[in-house]
Amino acid sequence: MRLIQVLALCAAAGLLVSGIGLGGYVLTKRISSATCYGCMGLNPEFTPFKGFLTKNVSHPDWVIDTLKNGKIVFIFLWQTGCDPCEAQWGAMKNAGVVKGNEENGGVGDRYKEQVRLFSLDAAGQQGEEAINVYNPGGGTPTTVIITLIRDNETNNVKIGWYSFAGYESGKPTMSYLENIIESGIYYYNENYSQWET
Repeated sequence: MRLIQVLALCAAAGLLVSGIGLGGYVLTKRISSATCYGCMGLNPEFTPFKGFLTKNVSHPDWVIDTLKNGKIVFIFLWQTGCDPCEAQWGAMKNAGVVKGNEENGGVGDRYKEQVRLFSLDAAGQQGEEAINVYNPGGGTPTTVIITLIRDNETNNVKIGWYSFAGYESGKPTMSYLENIIESGIYYYNENYSQWET
């Protein structure tokens, strides 16, 4: 018993000494501050968004390919001269959700490993395709998040999506959008291994 205690004490001392340097501190701080998407359900401050639809629509091939390649899909549809589009893009950029501009922007650094952004002119071919599937009534800006969801009726994993159109006076809020994106990541990680494509 005493031998086990001595070995445990030596191991603890070794870990302490190896982490004393500034590099160990910085690495530890960076690791401990990263969001654990797989554990979000255990975080009492995180409530997964439950509004994803599993309605059977004809998802574009580029959406399905992105999901197969390990990322959720974030579509932002805009038009030239659309003031609400520019306002929403600016708010998303300030929040770190996106970077760059509408024409050639990318997803923000904190989501780049889990999310693929398609910032599309609604008048372009991909833009029209996305509007017809996810917002047939039209209108910009339109924001769409696509993930994998377990269907409540069949218990099968299906493509789940949520879209909203318009942006006015800071509505929807960026915290609302971030919750939808983080929920999409959470559900994707939870369901990808059981998805039958």
